Amino acid sequence: MVSELLENNDNLRIMESLVSGESVVINYSELGRRLSKNRGTIQERVERLIENNIIMPPSFPFNYLFTAYPLLLLTNMDIPDCVECQPRIRQWIMDDPKIIAAYKFRQGEYGTLIFTLHRNLKEAHEWLSVLPHILENDYGVEKEHATFNSNTIYISNELLLKYDPSTGINILERDIRKGDLCLKGHCIDQLDVSILRYLLTGKGIKYNRNRVTQTTGLHNRTVEKRVNQMLKEKILLEPVCRFPELFMPPGYLLSYMLVHLEYPMNSGLNSLLINENIPIIWKTIHSKYNLLMFHIHTDLHDLYGDIDVNRESYKILEKAQARYLAYNSLKGFSPKKLSLHYIESKIKQNQDKEKKQGINTQGDSP
Repeated sequence: MVSELLENNDNLRIMESLVSGESVVINYSELGRRLSKNRGTIQERVERLIENNIIMPPSFPFNYLFTAYPLLLLTNMDIPDCVECQPRIRQWIMDDPKIIAAYKFRQGEYGTLIFTLHRNLKEAHEWLSVLPHILENDYGVEKEHATFNSNTIYISNELLLKYDPSTGINILERDIRKGDLCLKGHCIDQLDVSILRYLLTGKGIKYNRNRVTQTTGLHNRTVEKRVNQMLKEKILLEPVCRFPELFMPPGYLLSYMLVHLEYPMNSGLNSLLINENIPIIWKTIHSKYNLLMFHIHTDLHDLYGDIDVNRESYKILEKAQARYLAYNSLKGFSPKKLSLHYIESKIKQNQDKEKKQGINTQGDSP
């Protein structure tokens, strides 16, 4: 059921301004007070973290996205390695808002793993079936390269058990205690990590009501009331910064794991839910496995994270089917583009509905 807040275009324009980050700012003074540092020092550090692509600028997560698109597809594709078609296929991956992530990935005949979100099974099937036509006609990919084999895992977002994109900060705090810490060539210190902790968990971030007012034409108090309602209904979550790859700090490695837990799975599941290296878990049914999750690794030698071999989660992960995603993604995890696409399409849908109602009203006039 669609929330009534999404049927009003003023509300949608507020969401658009907040989800895009256009009206969201970092409160350097608050961060300075929390860290006992002056405002200028904090601002310089934050700007450097953003410029070096360690963290993204702040925005409101569009939590309703998983309700609007309850079906997640993990599709293995044998995309051809032809020199001419590769740039065109990569451009399609970047352009398509339904593709929230894509990685080079080797599993048998498949070389690419694509994550997509869909409203339902019918839409997902149509998306897959029309791909050759889109690649050939919209991106100029030759017919022989526009059709390829695929293998898909279907996941319901209604079975999402854990979603914690900020858990990577726990790994950074753990790793910096071991010594110097550099992320893709940019070295950070304890102050940087403390700043990241606050920003990733939404501290020292606020929205600028005046900017929202300028965008929507609504009164300040009206904006505040509606934003509070959006947060209350969990259409939006409180503003945060995210890592560019969403789930993991830059330079780290991500894997997806299929896990089998014996029924009842309570104790085993609890050990995974509290594992700081695991940002997301779904229930699923695939072959003999009943859970799918992502795992953050320092590198290829770090198979299980900082887990004692006697702990239950170690024994579970040891038996998991793990697939490591390439360090350099084709498209890093970012649901923002699809979130904004949904909001924009709702605005247009509401406008079309209003026009249709206006025409019908005129037709009924004597």
